[in-house]
Amino acid sequence: MNRVRQIFWSGLHYHSSEKCTIVTGDAGYEISGLILGCSDGVIYETRYRIEADTGWSTRYVTLESEQDGRLFSLSCNCAAPGNWQINGRPEAAFAGAADVDISLTPFTNTLPVNRLRLQEGASEAIRLLYIDVLEQAVRPVQQRYTRLTGTSYRYEHIPKDFEAVLEVDACGLVIHYPGLFERR
Repeated sequence: MNRVRQIFWSGLHYHSSEKCTIVTGDAGYEISGLILGCSDGVIYETRYRIEADTGWSTRYVTLESEQDGRLFSLSCNCAAPGNWQINGRPEAAFAGAADVDISLTPFTNTLPVNRLRLQEGASEAIRLLYIDVLEQAVRPVQQRYTRLTGTSYRYEHIPKDFEAVLEVDACGLVIHYPGLFERR
């Protein structure tokens, strides 16, 4: 039997609102989100869908976004761990990437938080696909997650040019991402 949970986030930096639906089933998780916002006077609408297995490893991502009449569509398939196809083509630049990070949503922080299952004080650097929705670009990046307490993680972009302490609930979902997102 599937379990459904809905979350609502406000994007402080991106001037957005997001409705995220998480469906938990026997094979894993299906996550879908709708994000509406306005950045630098440009209204945007973004929809995404993520499939993850029971260990929170990302298997499939689709994203469609429209901003100021410009459309951006993306399909990312992880055929085998760390082996990605982008819009149907193998992409060696993403070899070894374990997760995906979508710029406009804090949900994608849940993927490594739950997949890594770090003990307090433990830290791990990961490679992932970063989807910059407003720039309509995908690039490989490195991030580090450090579990500070049962419900807080230090998130760092490597090289260390951005850092934040994220507060999450017992399910690994972001409650507070300073300056960027707040759960309502």
